[in-house]
Amino acid sequence: MRWRQALTLGVPAPRVSWVSPGTGVPRSHNLQNPSPRDVPCSEHCSPDVPITLLCSGTSQLMSRRIYGPIWKSTFGHYENINIGSPEVLEQLLRQEGKYPMRSDMALWKEHRDTRRLEGERWYRLRQVLNKRLLKPSEAALYAGAIGEVVSDLMVRLRDERSRSPSGVLVCDVANLLYRFALEGRGSLPSPLPCPVHPVPAGNSIFATVLPRWTRKVLPFWGRYLDSWDTIFAFGKTLIDRKMEELEGQVERGKEVSGYLSYLLASGRLSLEEVYGSVAELLLAGVDTVRTSNTLSWALYHLSRDLGIQEALYQELTAVVPPDRVPGAEDIPKMPLLRAVIKETLRIYPVVPTNARVFWEKDIVIGDYLFPKNTLFVLAHYAMSHDETHFPEPERFLPQRWLRGYGSPHHPFSSIPFGYGVRACVGRRIAELEMHLALARIIQAFEVRPDPRGVEVTSVSRIVLVADKPINLEFVARPAAP
Repeated sequence: MRWRQALTLGVPAPRVSWVSPGTGVPRSHNLQNPSPRDVPCSEHCSPDVPITLLCSGTSQLMSRRIYGPIWKSTFGHYENINIGSPEVLEQLLRQEGKYPMRSDMALWKEHRDTRRLEGERWYRLRQVLNKRLLKPSEAALYAGAIGEVVSDLMVRLRDERSRSPSGVLVCDVANLLYRFALEGRGSLPSPLPCPVHPVPAGNSIFATVLPRWTRKVLPFWGRYLDSWDTIFAFGKTLIDRKMEELEGQVERGKEVSGYLSYLLASGRLSLEEVYGSVAELLLAGVDTVRTSNTLSWALYHLSRDLGIQEALYQELTAVVPPDRVPGAEDIPKMPLLRAVIKETLRIYPVVPTNARVFWEKDIVIGDYLFPKNTLFVLAHYAMSHDETHFPEPERFLPQRWLRGYGSPHHPFSSIPFGYGVRACVGRRIAELEMHLALARIIQAFEVRPDPRGVEVTSVSRIVLVADKPINLEFVARPAAP
């Protein structure tokens, strides 16, 4: 099927404009006789290019610079229309139907189809989840449980630093925060009952790109399925344990609360759907929904800019008395705290690339007409690093998010939690976790960089992660609670 075709709209077919990759000169083609070259075509997805480059922010920035805000590329057997402009992205996402799809990637779809979590049934599931999790007032109901987990994090942080020869160094901060993110998402007991085995990124990519016949001769597909089985089995074990606790509380006449009890009491989800939704939230909450990665990067940059860190500390002490710890009610009064998290998510969007398939209808973007089932790739990294909207995009400047500082950016230039019905269902919980944890850490410690002067950069392994462990010094502040 051709990428684009004239649509019978009852009006003469419009003309389209595109930017020639070689000269930047606008050209026009009539849609009555479209050519595959109407959309600039990237050759960076040829088989000899490393897979890590295909998913990287560097590749996005390079393609955006060469081809402009929209370009075509291939990845395995997928043909993509890439979106690298917030203005174009807004046009696209505002046309989403009732049941938007990220993509038709078979390795995800086969799992989701077995649980019937796409289309109308998926929409019903998200209605239940969104009602409980996306409202700030509802998320605040979990502040007590999250606060307890943050307190546990502080105990572990002090314990880790005390074990170092210097008494202040914590190695691989991300690993410590990874466990915090998992416990915070499920309000789970500590220690965790069994180890977590994340889905290996290499298996995911190879299982996507390689043809189906290779599944019988190469190990990647089997390993990928085993990883998913581990995730869901782990989630089911935790849910069963929590359900036993809830049953015991009910028998003793105690009031029960929390996310799992809400799902079970809603009556709108089967037990199978509860297992699937909670297990996926555990996975997304740790790796994809940003908490551990974002906090690691925020602390890394604050350690390297003591001026911003001191300003954050002064804001904190002006809002929170020295004899108590920060709570959810304090967060709205601390704009710099929220700006630090926003800026970290801008520089390091945990998911640098997302996708949409508009299977319900044809799509019009500017002068382009795309038939339904076109796969759009959303280059979030390129948009959040566009100097048109963010001057000095590689610099850590939280003040750019403060009112009255500089010119406003486009609202779609940095959307780390997504948009619309497909937005991250755990956004409010993740934000609450990050704000409370960062506030507690800065209240208790001055964070300093690795004394060995190690530079850390990001690398894309489906999600954006550090290329080496982030090691930081945590120097206790006087009279910290």
